[in-house]
Amino acid sequence: MAERRPVRAIVLDFNGTLAQDDHVVAPLYVDTFASVGVPLTVEQYHRELSALPDRDVFELALARAGLPEHFPVVVSIDDVANGKPDPEGFVRAIAGLDEALRFDPPLEPSETVAIEDATGGARAARAAGMRVVAIRGLGYDPASGYADVIIDRLEPAALEAILGIGGAKERG
Repeated sequence: MAERRPVRAIVLDFNGTLAQDDHVVAPLYVDTFASVGVPLTVEQYHRELSALPDRDVFELALARAGLPEHFPVVVSIDDVANGKPDPEGFVRAIAGLDEALRFDPPLEPSETVAIEDATGGARAARAAGMRVVAIRGLGYDPASGYADVIIDRLEPAALEAILGIGGAKERG
């Protein structure tokens, strides 16, 4: 038997351990899965998903809903050196879409729309050269001017406003 050495360091998990936020996070995942037609209980989340990275959880939700082909590229904070408001994540998303979907001619940032709920995210998308739709709420400051269009919520009825973004600034 190996000699027991004294403890010299402690490593803490953040979500659920240090933050003790499972009571908040689990219902959010249940609601998110439900929004794409995938049933998930809080118990299933804890048993099957709570230890997985967010990327894996969302990819699983999309796969269970039969939707992964609609989301060929997922860029998370783990994929970039700098998070928002740095545009790196959006630049990577555009490059990934261009590669995955083999656009001809290549996809230009100005041909893409980013949908954001936060001013920092809208700023990052604009810095990446994208058009921006912001979701009205506490996270987005309409006075910032980063959004081409502001919508109340991301729902099918908002699709016309999202796809109708032209070169001129619009407000909705």
